[in-house]
Amino acid sequence: MTIHIVRQGDDLESIARTHRIPLWLLLMLNGLSGDETLVPGQSLLILYPQIIHHVRAGDTLYKIARQHHISLRTLYQNNPGLILKPYIYPGDPVVIAYKDAPTDTITVNGYAYPFIPIPLFTETLPYLTGFNSFTYELTNDGRLALPPADEMLIDMASLAGVLSYMVISNLREPDGFDPQIAHDILSHPRLWPGLAGEILSEVQKKGYAGVDVDFEYVMPKDRKAFPEFLAFLRSYLAPLKKSLSVALAAKNRADALESTVAGLDYQSIAQSVDYVLLMTYEWGYARGEPRAVAPLDEVEKVLDFAVTQIPSPKILLGIPNYGYDWPLPYIPGTTRATSISNVEAVNLARTYHSTIKFDETAQAPWLTYTSQGTDHIVWFEDVRSIRAKLSLIHRYRLKGACYWNLMRPFPPNWPLVSALYKIRPDNSSSQGL
Repeated sequence: MTIHIVRQGDDLESIARTHRIPLWLLLMLNGLSGDETLVPGQSLLILYPQIIHHVRAGDTLYKIARQHHISLRTLYQNNPGLILKPYIYPGDPVVIAYKDAPTDTITVNGYAYPFIPIPLFTETLPYLTGFNSFTYELTNDGRLALPPADEMLIDMASLAGVLSYMVISNLREPDGFDPQIAHDILSHPRLWPGLAGEILSEVQKKGYAGVDVDFEYVMPKDRKAFPEFLAFLRSYLAPLKKSLSVALAAKNRADALESTVAGLDYQSIAQSVDYVLLMTYEWGYARGEPRAVAPLDEVEKVLDFAVTQIPSPKILLGIPNYGYDWPLPYIPGTTRATSISNVEAVNLARTYHSTIKFDETAQAPWLTYTSQGTDHIVWFEDVRSIRAKLSLIHRYRLKGACYWNLMRPFPPNWPLVSALYKIRPDNSSSQGL
């Protein structure tokens, strides 16, 4: 695997020739049509095929996979976008295998809202172990609010061999996460049996493989009650071999006092659940000063602390699938960045003839541009920054990764993941982990 950084004067054909791969493969791996103007500093994923099958009359994808002793899921992973094609034609090239096949196996999960575009969800499924259906909101008296209309996604995931997880949270749209909701539930254990019963009923009715708890801004006074609630909920799920996970804001020391983490006891929480998601992102955020969303040096500090509190095989590393566009100058309390996709970030560089730069400490790309007299700075993710984050899974021996979120396209990300790791299928354990 190689990552090519575009230089002035590069074009797609010359890059393909340089790396001795077919042009169609370069386009497929990076989600390009071939008509795009390349941007200086843009990163392109290069994978080297070992076996290419050329479609013959009478071939089907199932037949091709069977002939080469691979799964249909692997065939889709090796050929991004193939799952969306209604037909294949004689002469079409299909990658059977790449050189330097991965050896480590990890879990790859991601969050999705029910309104995710169906083609995007379909194209992503081959690269997932599970998807977290976001979200069931909760009432202050410990009841489930209106459920997400996720039945179609659950059916699609099941057909693709991907697990579906129910998410419960203290989110209150459109206002954000409400710590009072979490407090009202956590401080009244008499509410727990009713809530656990409702959750279990939904799990059984919809066929979820487990539950993910996303309580954010847990109050310091609920620090003890939170893991007790989780252990209680787990006692309902475990007999049915349903997993329990929890999403935790990132911190790098036990006595951190920020409102996002002051109520979190990593060690006690980890003992109460099957696994945790560390939300290792949002250093750069909409109301904050411009910086990388998930600077690698900050993520490493979180992991250095987290593995002293949580067994590393229980940790999913949070991976951001977005960036932010800040108008300048940044004014604290006034400036608000716009959340954008990583594809949109490159499009901005293309539109405004910007050069993409790369911060070696944060291991993150950024760019600047001027529109209608206003300067902007954009921090986002590319295959370089994602590779750096994914490498931490091997270094720290983590369970895997979880993406926030799956709602935006990021074509080269997925073949990058499957080039670095084998992706755990849904039948790898009795609890779907």
